[in-house]
Amino acid sequence: MVDNEHSDDPGRPSSRHEQLLAALGDPVWTFDTGGQFGYVNPAFEQKTGYSAATAEGKPLTLVMDDDAQRLLSAAGDLEKSETPQRSVEATLCARDGETTPVECTLTVTGDQPYGVVVAHDITAHKAREKRLSKFASVVSHDLRNPLDVALGRAEMLPEIADVDEESSQHLEEIYDSLTHMEQLIQDVLTLTRETQETVETEPVEVTAVAREAWGNVATDAATLTVSTDIEVLAHRTRLLRLFENLFRNAIEHGGPTESNGEARNAPSDDETADAVSVQVKVVEDGGPVGFAVIDDGPGIDEADRERLFEGGYSTADKGTGLGLTIVREIADSHGWTVRVGDGDGEGSGARFEVTGVTIARGNDSKA
Repeated sequence: MVDNEHSDDPGRPSSRHEQLLAALGDPVWTFDTGGQFGYVNPAFEQKTGYSAATAEGKPLTLVMDDDAQRLLSAAGDLEKSETPQRSVEATLCARDGETTPVECTLTVTGDQPYGVVVAHDITAHKAREKRLSKFASVVSHDLRNPLDVALGRAEMLPEIADVDEESSQHLEEIYDSLTHMEQLIQDVLTLTRETQETVETEPVEVTAVAREAWGNVATDAATLTVSTDIEVLAHRTRLLRLFENLFRNAIEHGGPTESNGEARNAPSDDETADAVSVQVKVVEDGGPVGFAVIDDGPGIDEADRERLFEGGYSTADKGTGLGLTIVREIADSHGWTVRVGDGDGEGSGARFEVTGVTIARGNDSKA
C-alpha cells in the first residue's frame, strides 16, 4: 500500500497513494517501530479531531490508550509470520473524549513506515454482540438451570424408588433426551460465541491443540493418530473447538466399515473392534496448506454432503446438527475453507479438510 518511490519522506505514501487513502471513509495511519504516527488520512482527522500536523510524530497512545501496546505487539508477531495482515480490536479515543470501537487491519511493511493501519468502525457489530450476549445469558440461565434439576432428579430416581425393568428403560430414554437437550444448549452457546468474537491469531501447534481437544471429548474406545507438527496462525481456543466438534462428529457417526464399505452395525465381543479410528494429517499442495481430520467410519453419502454444515441438520439420531455449523463458523472467521470427502479408502470413512491456513514462519520444514 505504501510506495515511497516518489515521496521525499520515507514514512509517507506516494502522492498517488495519498489520494487513494484520502478517499477512504475509514481512518488510516502509518507508524514507525517506536509506535509514533507518520501519515494520517482525512478520515482520521475527522474521526479523532487531531490534524495531521498534530498527530505526526506523536505516540499511538494519543488516540488508543492501552490498546497501542497491543497493536505494537501484534505488529511484532506479524513481522515474524508469513501472514500479510492481522486484525486487532481497539478503542479510538477522539480529542473531545468520544470513543469508538474499531477493528484495526494491520500490515507490516518491514521498512519505513513500519506499520499501516486501517481502522473500521464496529459500533454496530458491538451492539449485535451485546444482544447475542443477552440471548446467551437467557439460554444459559433460564434453560440450563431447570434442565440441570431434571437431570439430577432422573439420576436420583433409581436410588430412592423401586424401578422395574420397563420403567428403567423409560427412565433411560428420558435421561438420554435431557442429555441431548443439554448438548444442544451448549452448542447454541458455542455458536453464539463464534459469531460475536473477533479473531486475533497467534502461532499455534496443531498437534498440541488436537490432542487437548481429544481429551475433552467422550471418546470411549476410539483412537487418535496425529501425524503433523506444523504451527498455524489461529485463535487457539477456536481451533480447539473446531477439533472437538470434528472429533465428536467422527465418534457419533461411528465405527469402522466392512471391506465392502457398509457400516458395521452388529455388536462385537471386542469393544475396540467397533471403535472409530481418527487421524489428523497435513494437507499438502507443494507444501503444507492445511490439515485434515479423517476417520474410518461408514463415510458420508454424496446427497448429505451439501447439507452437512446447515444448522440443525444431522444424520445421527443423537446429534444436535450444530457441531459442523460451529466448525464452519470457526473456519470462516479465520478465512479458511472446510470441505468434506471420502476417507483414505474410497467409500470408506470421512475426510474433513481445512485449507487456506497460514503456516507460521519457521515451521515449513517440519511438515
